[in-house]
Amino acid sequence: MFYRVFYRIAYAIAFSVIRPFFRLRVVGRENIPAGGAVVCANHTASSDPIFLSFALTRKHKVHFMAKAELMSNPFSRTFLKGLAAFPVRRGASDITAIKHAFRLLRDEKKLGMFPEGTRVHHDDEAQAKTGAVMLSTRSGAPFLPVWISPGRKHLFSRIDIVIGSPYRWGEKRVSPDIYHKIADELMKRVYNLGNSHASAH
Repeated sequence: MFYRVFYRIAYAIAFSVIRPFFRLRVVGRENIPAGGAVVCANHTASSDPIFLSFALTRKHKVHFMAKAELMSNPFSRTFLKGLAAFPVRRGASDITAIKHAFRLLRDEKKLGMFPEGTRVHHDDEAQAKTGAVMLSTRSGAPFLPVWISPGRKHLFSRIDIVIGSPYRWGEKRVSPDIYHKIADELMKRVYNLGNSHASAH
């Protein structure tokens, strides 16, 4: 209960403070599914999770993984959990984080992920990681591809976000050896959203 109230208050404050200073344009909100989904976006700025949350609206609260180091003290842990984040140990198989992610999807929540694993400035700088693929294919939750306009988000700049159609990988049973193929296809869909948006404007 505490974290739900905290999130509502933090969201309202952040939206009222940040929104006037950025020209946020969102396309495709009608594509957001009602139930659980693995929300996958490109990642070029540390503020991307904030704008991704705004794009999906408070109705579709996005839960993000956060580096365990960021939750090393009680204050930061409480603050980030209040923002719907949960810890993950990078570079290791964090079973606790994986189980929590599956629980969120089972409870029809939105799980936000940046499959490239780090901030990148060019499409081909980083190969997509397979964590999002594993969570989607094993849980049955669809991917929701989202493109966020690249680059640092400066005050008064325009930020375009395009939400694509949710989809599932066609095969019901997926072996880990083709996870990278699925991850590459996922990011291709994400960047195609940006290319289509640019050509339309």
